[in-house]
Amino acid sequence: MQIEFNAERHSYTIDGVPVPSVTSVIQSAGLVDFSGIPSDVLDRARRFGTAVHRATELFDKGTLDEDRLDGSIKPYLDAWKCFLKDFQASVIKTELSVGSDKYKYAGMIDKIAIIQNKYVALIDIKTGVVSPTAALQTAAYKQAFDETADEKIERRLVVKLDKTGRYFITVYKDEFDINVFLACLQIKRWKERQK
Repeated sequence: MQIEFNAERHSYTIDGVPVPSVTSVIQSAGLVDFSGIPSDVLDRARRFGTAVHRATELFDKGTLDEDRLDGSIKPYLDAWKCFLKDFQASVIKTELSVGSDKYKYAGMIDKIAIIQNKYVALIDIKTGVVSPTAALQTAAYKQAFDETADEKIERRLVVKLDKTGRYFITVYKDEFDINVFLACLQIKRWKERQK
C-alpha cells in the first residue's frame, strides 16, 4: 500500500486513489466548527503548531539546531523534552503518514514512542485547546497503523505542550472511539453522494 501526502493541498492518496484525511472526516461530520474564528487567527495558530511539530520532529531525529530556534517555540520544545524524560519515552517514528486500506482514509501520526520500555504509544502533540474529538482522531490513526505494522499501539495519548514549558497529558482508552470515527466517515461519504 502506497500512501502519498500533498502538503500544499493537505490531501492524501492510497495507491493513487484520493482518500479523505482523518481531520476532514471529523470536520465533515460537524463535530468541529471553526466558522466563528477569523481565518487569520486560524492560519496563525496552524502555522505556529506546524513550527512546534517541526521542532519536536527535528529534535527527535537529533538534527535540531536549537541555537537557531525561534524564542516563541523554545518553551514548547522544553515541555516536549520534559515529557520524554519524565516518561522515559523513546520516539521510534515521527510524522508518519498512515492509511486504512480497509476503510479508505489517511492521516499523519505525530509520534510513535516506546514508553518506559514497556508499551507502544501513539502520541498526538497539541499546542492549543485539546478537543474531545482528539479521541476519535487518535483512534483512527491507531486503526490505520495497526492494519499494517508489526507492533500494535497499546496507548493513545495527547501531549499538550504549553508556553510555560509544561505539558499536559490526556489518555484515551475508550475502544468505541473508532466506531464513532467510522460513523463520521459514513456521514462524510453520505454528504458527498448528496451533492
